[in-house]
Amino acid sequence: MNKAHIDINWENYPSDETPLNERNLNKMDGSIDIIDDRVITLDTTKATKAEVATLVADVTFEESTGIITITKKNGSKITIDTQMEKIAINFDYNPTTQQIILTLIDGTKQYIDLSALITQYEFLDSDTVAFYIDKDGKLITESLIDYTRKNILGQYARLDVFLKKWNEAKKKQAIVEELREDGVLLDAVREETGQTDIDDFDLILHLAYDKAPLTRIERIKNVQKRGYLYKYSELAQKVLGTLMDKYASEGLKEIEETKVLQLHEFQQFGSPMKIVKAFGGKAAYEQAVKELEDEIFSA
Repeated sequence: MNKAHIDINWENYPSDETPLNERNLNKMDGSIDIIDDRVITLDTTKATKAEVATLVADVTFEESTGIITITKKNGSKITIDTQMEKIAINFDYNPTTQQIILTLIDGTKQYIDLSALITQYEFLDSDTVAFYIDKDGKLITESLIDYTRKNILGQYARLDVFLKKWNEAKKKQAIVEELREDGVLLDAVREETGQTDIDDFDLILHLAYDKAPLTRIERIKNVQKRGYLYKYSELAQKVLGTLMDKYASEGLKEIEETKVLQLHEFQQFGSPMKIVKAFGGKAAYEQAVKELEDEIFSA
């Protein structure tokens, strides 16, 4: 807020530097008018006594209890228990009682009994124990394979329904991602069974429909035997061959995105634009990838 009045610094007679004239008197009137408006504004917007009484006068925190006390202008108090004294600062495990012992910040201890949980399950002699959580955050208590199979069949009760959806999909990886969101734990099953060389497609068919899986390398060899690539130009054949190598080593997800052409394996064929032009444009390239996938999963 700026000052409303600037001192005139009046001088006595016989000085004529500060005459008592219209200009100086109007200047004083203007300043008084501004100050008067400000006083009225303050009066109409000021807090009432009741409102002031609810304002905070002081805040204290008790470290030993974790309680915050707020004192208002009217003397009333509000306490907030943060329960900081119940924060665990250390823990230990008692193998005899099968209890986790938590030491809290206030020095007290809490005991968590694990025996009821651990005795429900049978574990192999291993350095690690794996628990899996479903999409709702609940512990999976059945076999991981049975749980995954049940969730696949919950979406696709029959093999022909799944294959129709798979073959018609523009992006097959999207089907895999949807199944993962619905509790199909393909990565966990693959890790548990050691089937790291088969694609999600074969793992789904094997788990849900009892089909013998093919490895990614076996699928690529089948495509090569059929001479599928020969209908394309020499450059297009090399690009598709590199995509097949990519699928064999890393899986479906890597070959469905156009940005795969930016990887170093494809730099020998030129820029992504040049590669796409070798197929006759982006739409033709995407169609070629779709046909390649159809060939891969046709067996």
